[in-house]
Amino acid sequence: MKTRAAVLYAPETPFVIEELDLQEPQAGEVLVNMKAAGVCHSDWHLVTGDTNHPLPELPGQLRTSVVSSRWTRAVLRKCRSTLPEPAHGEQLG
Repeated sequence: MKTRAAVLYAPETPFVIEELDLQEPQAGEVLVNMKAAGVCHSDWHLVTGDTNHPLPELPGQLRTSVVSSRWTRAVLRKCRSTLPEPAHGEQLG
């Protein structure tokens, strides 16, 4: 299975959009279709080299995703139990 990602190879260099191999979901995992990802100031420190972090890296922990593989109600309940509480009237899946 293939996916695309913005990869940072070295500080102070542009991100490289690449096609990467992605493993199929294993037992107890679900496949999600990532719609968007954002980077925060912590990620910016990777770009500037202000943090000592192994590279390459796929920055961005602020993600919006949709479950796209087959799943059961039990898996959905488990996923929902790990989601943060909705804020400011937002609705979680």
